[in-house]
Amino acid sequence: MKLIKDAIKQRVLVLDGAMGTMLQRLSGLEYEKVEKIHQLYIEAGADIISTHTFVANQGTPQTITEQNTLYGKLARQVANAATKKVFVAGSIGPTNKTLTMSNKGEFEELFQNYCTQITALSSYVDVLLFETFFDTLNLKAALLAAQIAAPAIPVMVS
Repeated sequence: MKLIKDAIKQRVLVLDGAMGTMLQRLSGLEYEKVEKIHQLYIEAGADIISTHTFVANQGTPQTITEQNTLYGKLARQVANAATKKVFVAGSIGPTNKTLTMSNKGEFEELFQNYCTQITALSSYVDVLLFETFFDTLNLKAALLAAQIAAPAIPVMVS
């Protein structure tokens, strides 16, 4: 199995585009739309597709696990079915909480949610993609969770 770290040393890898914009353009059930979006990005030349889990870090641990497992597994299946090597990035976004303006208890809760999300994604992804964090304390909670829950998976931050 070719690792993403090896591939990125050899050439520039192309990441897919916006999921939300594409979801609005297509009709049908969300799961089917996400599958089609992954396929379209691969056809357009993407080397990395992102899971549809940007906000799947809120709610109960069961809900977080279910959403991340569902969309992590889907992205892996689409990547494996491609005619070329395609990597999967586990998309992890900020939440609607701003930890720099809250208390320590919320840091622990958010850290646990990120641990749950990352654990659920870890069986399906080649890299964890932390996207559009506007609060560095939120990002700290997420990156700490990655170190604990999936220390062997590389990370990207945008």
